[in-house]
Amino acid sequence: MSALLRNLAHPCFDAETLKVLSSEGIETVADILLSPNRTRISELLGSQKSLEIFDILQAAFCPQTVTGLQLLRGRLARSFCVSTGCESLNNLLGGGIKSGEWTDFAGQMATGKTQLCFAASLHCAAGSEDSVNTTKELTSNTDPRVVFFDCSASFSHDRLVSMAAASPTLASKEKVELILSKIFVVRVLTPQALLTHLTELVDSIRSPIVLAGSPWRQVKMIIVDGLAPLLTPALSAAKQTTGHGWLAEIARMLKIIMTRLQCAIVTTNWMSSTGGAQQVGHAETGPRPATLRPGLGEGWSSIMNNTVLLTHVTSNDESIARLRFPLVAVEVAKSSSAVTNHVIRLQLSQRGFDDV
Repeated sequence: MSALLRNLAHPCFDAETLKVLSSEGIETVADILLSPNRTRISELLGSQKSLEIFDILQAAFCPQTVTGLQLLRGRLARSFCVSTGCESLNNLLGGGIKSGEWTDFAGQMATGKTQLCFAASLHCAAGSEDSVNTTKELTSNTDPRVVFFDCSASFSHDRLVSMAAASPTLASKEKVELILSKIFVVRVLTPQALLTHLTELVDSIRSPIVLAGSPWRQVKMIIVDGLAPLLTPALSAAKQTTGHGWLAEIARMLKIIMTRLQCAIVTTNWMSSTGGAQQVGHAETGPRPATLRPGLGEGWSSIMNNTVLLTHVTSNDESIARLRFPLVAVEVAKSSSAVTNHVIRLQLSQRGFDDV
């Protein structure tokens, strides 16, 4: 608690406040928290501001044990859901992509994983007008922001513009420009680069004092698109130990960020096949179908709160074959609140996903 007050990056400690406190010989955090005469500090700064300063310093330097009820109330006060732009998908997810939770979209190639990320980033940055089940925190007044880690060079601002143009509430040029200005894209092409950026973010939000004055406090969603192809080469037999180390550290960093910011974490993962149609099963049942599993393994899937599987819909139905955009089967394989093992069919569209 020997930290100097002038080094605390918090709006409460402005030049005038520091000058008043310094005139009384109050220079450090300990001078306030251990002061035998708090009444004098209240007289100098006013009761409301002095109480705010005490609360901020106590939370940062003297953390106390909290009850489960306090944690629940704090979570509910800051909770929100971000729309995916598709009503059926929102309902499947229990309202949308939830804050304070990690959602992993795992799917085959060209099943719309990146399109989901685009749609979610648009609706999150738009604020409450295009988000569902929001509290007062997720509004356009609080300037919600999205950090989009592009691990496969797939981010396309043109695609975001076309998706916004297809949405009646986002179609105006001024609205689109405002939304895009709140989406911060970070291109990372190596696991080391991603870890570096996540470490810098964790360091910047570790202290409540620093967080209060940081633009990161407005981040409501962090998207890591293309994580599986980024890490798969490092998980080969020759580099398996190093790769799993990176995987564990990335997961740890994302968990810290999610907990500290109470933001939504979204990652994309590909699907790998275990077993295939060419393998012969029981004589009465014929060939055993391929089993699709998230590419980064079962251990990775156990980390997140929600796992959503996306697979192609194949059919001999001519009406389906004539569709301009493909159909995708979506299933919640794991969730902390949504119904699991229920499959819906959606169609990829200009807006991202549409009901069939």
